[in-house]
Amino acid sequence: MISKQFDWKNTSEVIENQQLNLFVSANNLVFFSKNESKDLILLTDFNTNSVENWYNLEFEPDEIDTINQFISEKSISKIFVSNVPYSLVPSNLFNKDSIENYLTTSRKINSNFTPKYQFIEDLNLYLVYDAPTKTNLIPELSNSEETHWLASFLPFLQKNSIEDCNIYAVIVNRTLSIIVFQQEKLLFVNDFEIKDSIDALYFILLVYQELHQNPSNIPLSLIGQISEDSEIVNHLKRYIATVKIENNLYDTNPELSFYSYLLNL
Repeated sequence: MISKQFDWKNTSEVIENQQLNLFVSANNLVFFSKNESKDLILLTDFNTNSVENWYNLEFEPDEIDTINQFISEKSISKIFVSNVPYSLVPSNLFNKDSIENYLTTSRKINSNFTPKYQFIEDLNLYLVYDAPTKTNLIPELSNSEETHWLASFLPFLQKNSIEDCNIYAVIVNRTLSIIVFQQEKLLFVNDFEIKDSIDALYFILLVYQELHQNPSNIPLSLIGQISEDSEIVNHLKRYIATVKIENNLYDTNPELSFYSYLLNL
């Protein structure tokens, strides 16, 4: 595991009993919060070297001590889970006794994961996902509220989908999530692992093609760790007429925008 340097004692905005949030993705833990002025602070990563390390839940004792030191005297408000197998099930088809079956095509049975579900009222859907038990290694997190990040993010996008067809690409670390709403109805959602900008371009154009949407007419909205001058954007603009960057909260640091969205959900 590689940990970014963070000096808790010398950071004036870190106060005792600071309420934190945690984003758990395929290869890192991200702690973040807001200060009294509602500014986003404490964007602190604990990165693993690979997805495999995350699935194996391999933390060295000193690494667990480091994480526990960071969250000591602070409360964890919410844990956002990402990069796990998930499935969306219409409410009239959902059976809580069959949640294992909803994940059979997208998961491998692993004792380090526990299937959970959430009801998304705005969409009348259940989101079934495999929750990692890695957070159970940290005692202070055992009583925190846990949610799949899409459970809140999908209703947020639905409310902002005013066009006939709205295509969103959310990029966080090596994960590309493509979400499509048509007349406020969820038409498509899926995650893709990407290595570079060409991977992102391929998957986005593939979704346009499979959904029979014309990139000359239907704009693409980008959210997450991406900036206007990035290589991905330059590639996309060659094939899609309108590419919009939605990171308007923190133009100079797109990584901050994604977590700020989560805080406002």
